[in-house]
Amino acid sequence: MSTKPGGLGRGLASLIPDTKKDSTIKQQARQVWSGPAGSDDVTASAAPVVSSGVAHIEVSKIKANPYQPRTQFDHNKLEDLIASIKEHGILQPIVVSPTDDGYELIAGERRLRAATFLEFTQVPALIRDVTKQQQLELSLIENIQRQELNPIEEALSYKRLHDEFNIKQEDIGNRVGKSRSKIANMLRLLTLPDDIQNWLRDGKLTTGHAKVLLELESPQKQLVLAKKIMRQNMSVRDTSVNVKEMKGVAVKTHIRKAQDPKIKHQEKVLQSLLGTKVLIADKLGKGKVTIEYYAPEELDALIERLSHPDDLG
Repeated sequence: MSTKPGGLGRGLASLIPDTKKDSTIKQQARQVWSGPAGSDDVTASAAPVVSSGVAHIEVSKIKANPYQPRTQFDHNKLEDLIASIKEHGILQPIVVSPTDDGYELIAGERRLRAATFLEFTQVPALIRDVTKQQQLELSLIENIQRQELNPIEEALSYKRLHDEFNIKQEDIGNRVGKSRSKIANMLRLLTLPDDIQNWLRDGKLTTGHAKVLLELESPQKQLVLAKKIMRQNMSVRDTSVNVKEMKGVAVKTHIRKAQDPKIKHQEKVLQSLLGTKVLIADKLGKGKVTIEYYAPEELDALIERLSHPDDLG
């Protein structure tokens, strides 16, 4: 784990002065965390200091989490966290698991990175004796709840639970609070070409775009359309139309007769409520209502809205 300021982003110098040049910053940083009196000068000890269920353990004894699902960290957010911890201290303990020679991080890598940068000697921590499987699950769940994983990181974590611990997709879904179909759809992202996976990591493509791209069997066609999506800033709906055209499926264009103003108004009301295109075919007071969607997740969202009619008002 690097403690070099240069690895955390350009704006750190304005948040925290250079510790080598300014001898006072060490003292300021170490005084931020409200640990036991004199804790900043404590040398390595056999056991951590424990207060109210929270242990004050030494940073030097904490190893990185080998099951950390997140590989990319937002430098701006990390800088904000460092500034906050410098001002207010570490308000939420990290979570660690005991090892033969110290501890292994389960949750709180950003907090630990910030503490390392600020040269804290100790951090507040909750110690949990867990299995390797539980360690991966806890790390995954924490990141999902904080919405800090990109789609590929999330998919790789599910794959690891399946491959290393032989957990079925349905059971993975139960553990992380998602349906089996959503787990399956996320795992399918790993079949996309490496370039597309990298664009998903970087946020240049969304999960919705990727799921539509999966409808194309040819990796070459997937790459061609992915580049077009980014170049033209295409929506998921437009991507779906392009996929149909590339597959040779005729895209129907509806030529509609002059519509009753009342029906037209009702269509607009329904479209506003449901967030998608709605068509009303009326004939002598009878007819049908067609609700369109352009990706599986849009259908899920429609079902969710219609299942809670009180929220539509």
